[in-house]
Amino acid sequence: MPTDFYPLEALLRIRERRERQALQEVARQRSILKLKETALHDFETQRDAYHQWREEREEREWAHQIGHSSPLSDIEEFRADLAEWRQREVQFDDRIVDARRERDEEQLRLDESLKRYHNVSRGLEKLREHRRRWQRVAQFEIEHRQDLEMEDFTYHRVEALHNRRKDPRS
Repeated sequence: MPTDFYPLEALLRIRERRERQALQEVARQRSILKLKETALHDFETQRDAYHQWREEREEREWAHQIGHSSPLSDIEEFRADLAEWRQREVQFDDRIVDARRERDEEQLRLDESLKRYHNVSRGLEKLREHRRRWQRVAQFEIEHRQDLEMEDFTYHRVEALHNRRKDPRS
């Protein structure tokens, strides 16, 4: 590995931090989406249970009303109860619609977070590839300099030996 410092090291660290942050955001969005899906499921389960209870209760009340002669006030009270029970079921449906909307909005946020993460990750990978190329070039330059120094040293040594042979004093 070359000992030279990569000139874009600070930018690389920033991009790595951004990638970690984007990944954390994706995890956070997934967690929120899971909570929204759980809430939706719970609302649907509650609505289904309430719907079953309401139908059974209506059948019992109708059987009771038909089997007995009831005063008009009891019949009106029964009708009011029926309307209230059905209204409550409509409220469950409204909560489910809201929960689905919130879940869908959260899914869109997660999709956006994933896009941001992929963009940041792609940019980081490009910078890492640049660093790898830069390091290979820097290593090549170091090796080339060493080769030149070795050639220069060898040349001077051979020349010195050659000059010594020619020199009559030696």
